[in-house]
Amino acid sequence: MPCGINIDGERLQYLMFADDIVLIGSEPSALENSLRILRIAASSIGLEIHPGKTKWMKNSYAIDYCLRMDDSVIEEVSSYVYLGQAVTMDNDLTVEISRRRRAGWVAFNKYRDVLTDKRIDAQVRARVFNTHVLPALVYGSETWNTILNEERRLASTQRAMERVMCGITLMHKIPAHEIRRRTGVKDVIENIYDSKKRWAGHVARLNDNRWTSRVTNWYPRGVKRPRGRPPARWSDPFRKLFGQRWQQVARNRNEWHRCVLQGWRNHP
Repeated sequence: MPCGINIDGERLQYLMFADDIVLIGSEPSALENSLRILRIAASSIGLEIHPGKTKWMKNSYAIDYCLRMDDSVIEEVSSYVYLGQAVTMDNDLTVEISRRRRAGWVAFNKYRDVLTDKRIDAQVRARVFNTHVLPALVYGSETWNTILNEERRLASTQRAMERVMCGITLMHKIPAHEIRRRTGVKDVIENIYDSKKRWAGHVARLNDNRWTSRVTNWYPRGVKRPRGRPPARWSDPFRKLFGQRWQQVARNRNEWHRCVLQGWRNHP
């Protein structure tokens, strides 16, 4: 069984960033063989693969398997944090959204004294929030395919932070739009879609046939989508607004800059 997965005639076998390596296989046995080859290659230049830090995941189509590296059993996990994001085989963002909310509060509490000090100009406090807290909430969001419930969870977290900034609670029953007027911070959902739009435009304008654009345009052959409501796809907002020509639109920087993704679900 060849290593990797077939992407329109070529096999994607691994992804690397510094010493963080992802091996990809369509069969556990092929993955095990790739791991063996990598271990030998690493050993030849004085590097070692730590079995305890190595994990593996499989999707629902894969067989049960005990993956090994020499005499060590590699732990199977349902999610794994890679390059700062929780990755799952079913593209469920639940774990990552929870991590982002926690990271957002950590960042907020780090700057709480500034964010809640009303003696400091509101614009300065908004700038601190937008620069230090918001990025923690939306890290990696350009790659997300969020559903409405996940967006609501993030928006709820931001509203809670804004109430703390204003020194109010839910008991005050102040409308969200009034709180936003007072804080002047950027909207977390708008920020997510702006990041996604920037990344989509970057991918659409790539012309060097790298894996980034090839995987974006790839449709697995011979694999049926599950019954019921189809799972969300990363490109759904673009296809809903622009159809199959969304990448053509994205190549025009001025036209792409003017488009608004937020609220795409209500588009006819």
